[in-house]
Amino acid sequence: MQDANSMRLHIYMRTFRLSLWLLKIMVLPIAGTTGMLYFLLLYLLKDAELLEAQRHREGPDSLDLDTDANAFEGQISFSTLPRATISDVELIASSKDGETVVSVGLNNELMVHQTNLSTIITVDVEEAFVASGSSPARTIISSVAVEENGEFFAVGTRAGTVIVWILDKQAVRFLHTLNSGQGSAGIVDLRFLRPPSVVREKHRSSEMDLPSLLSQNCGTIVASLENGSVVKWILEGRPSPSFLTPIHTAPISRALMSEMAPDDVLFAAFIFSDGYIELIEAQKNEPLVGLDCYLPVGDPSDAITEVHVSRLKLRGTTRTVMAMTTEFRKVLLWDLNSKEQISDIECNERPRRPRVMQGCRDACRTCGHPPLENLFVAFALEQKVRFHQLLFHDQGRYCSCSPGHRPRSLHEKTSRSSRSDTTALQSPSDVLRPRLAPANEASLFPVSGHGIYPRRTSEGTRRSSEILMVPFPGEDYESIHILGANVLKPPAQVSNSLWRNHSIVHLLDISCEKGDWDLTSRKVIGLRRKERSKQQKTNARNDQQLNGLPLSTLDRWEIWIFDPATSRLQTSLLSAISSKEAIDAKPSSIPRMPFTRVSSLVVASHSYALVGFGNTIGLFTFSNV
Repeated sequence: MQDANSMRLHIYMRTFRLSLWLLKIMVLPIAGTTGMLYFLLLYLLKDAELLEAQRHREGPDSLDLDTDANAFEGQISFSTLPRATISDVELIASSKDGETVVSVGLNNELMVHQTNLSTIITVDVEEAFVASGSSPARTIISSVAVEENGEFFAVGTRAGTVIVWILDKQAVRFLHTLNSGQGSAGIVDLRFLRPPSVVREKHRSSEMDLPSLLSQNCGTIVASLENGSVVKWILEGRPSPSFLTPIHTAPISRALMSEMAPDDVLFAAFIFSDGYIELIEAQKNEPLVGLDCYLPVGDPSDAITEVHVSRLKLRGTTRTVMAMTTEFRKVLLWDLNSKEQISDIECNERPRRPRVMQGCRDACRTCGHPPLENLFVAFALEQKVRFHQLLFHDQGRYCSCSPGHRPRSLHEKTSRSSRSDTTALQSPSDVLRPRLAPANEASLFPVSGHGIYPRRTSEGTRRSSEILMVPFPGEDYESIHILGANVLKPPAQVSNSLWRNHSIVHLLDISCEKGDWDLTSRKVIGLRRKERSKQQKTNARNDQQLNGLPLSTLDRWEIWIFDPATSRLQTSLLSAISSKEAIDAKPSSIPRMPFTRVSSLVVASHSYALVGFGNTIGLFTFSNV
């Protein structure tokens, strides 16, 4: 009996020791480690909302930044035009002063808004279609144009017909029906040339009857067709079409129309099947630059899609620079004066709407020296606008101030207000230009204090691959500080070329989700949608109407302006720049159509811009843009 109890006790002890061993080896370490991790996570997640608020709080210069934000909001105002269509606004055109706005809805609804009189005129397009011999049910308006003074407007159709009206005070009178004589080739683009000033003065000073008006020269209309033709009509008597004829004889793939900045000279770009492009000024029917202006810019298999031309001041001379986008995701830069290719930029997505802008030319307020000669190139990708900066590197004297000496640098002043945001981007020249060595410093290779003496070949080659660095544009954009990253190697240039020593740096990407953008005379203006925050989801103001749009909608859309001269990006929510006096305004009798993206952003001038929010037209007024 005693042996049985001893054996049972021995088994119990062995089981207890085994359990204790398993507890020490497995259970206690796992429990201890898990507990430590749990308390560590609790510590890391402590005051998460406070940490989030601190991450988005304003910097030490918040007082100055709030002043800038308020000043920016004071320079822009947003309002909406009275709602006039039951379908989404598809096309918008405006006069230079923004007082005459013509819109076209998806159902061929043609409306004329007189913003100075707050009136809306409905135009009966079916009657005009019948008079032109077209079927109203099958005719679709494809383009619209307004004369710069707002006295004439016209629409183009996919049947190749152009219909012109005259706006006389608060009445619209039919003027002309124009046919291109090209069969069923539809109108792709429609533009007005400036009418003679004498006719404008006569028309403004006294009312003219229709026969007298038809006998006068009321200007010129230019239209590009689907078959690659460009035709223009002089609005005098019975207008007859005349065609812009290129010199190059290869088959024409397509024709584009654009205006050369900043002179607003209208030109036609003929794109040929053999890779050539020819530019003709529409007013004079002459080459845009020089005696001839046709260039072998591309590969026949890589067609040109869009063109933009700008006249810039570089190195004491005026240069005409052309930017083009291609089917195979490239942006090409050409100098039309010397007929040489400047560079090409490859993209991962198909680029659209290229723009060339004048860079910063103002002298530094610290050292008094000008910056490196530069220009900006912008183009649209899928959901963003990309900016590149072209820099010249053989300038004798230039500003070499460190970022700390500059008035506003990115890391010093960044505003993250929920209503507006002002970001001063660090100039690439700050990164590309190291501080100059003292004059008395010994050097194995003679280099002056301002870089006048030539460097050795290996060192000059190393400048573009080792010294160049992409600037960090802020937390909202993903950039990596890698030496030589995003610096494009330019094509080989001849020794006496203006473009012989330059580089192109990827400056920044600006989000433009569901929005649109365009170029004014000096700055880039865009509109984008922002994600709805938790505060906006529970906001009690959502049902309030402000300028015809709910406050919840205005809180989700943001306007941004980028100034290439200062590399500053400024943003503001539409609710912050809308007039609060319109909250209790009487709602429109036409219901608002929901929308997820804007239709088109039209910059009428440096003071006005229009955009379509479904069937509502928004009007931006700028005081200093």
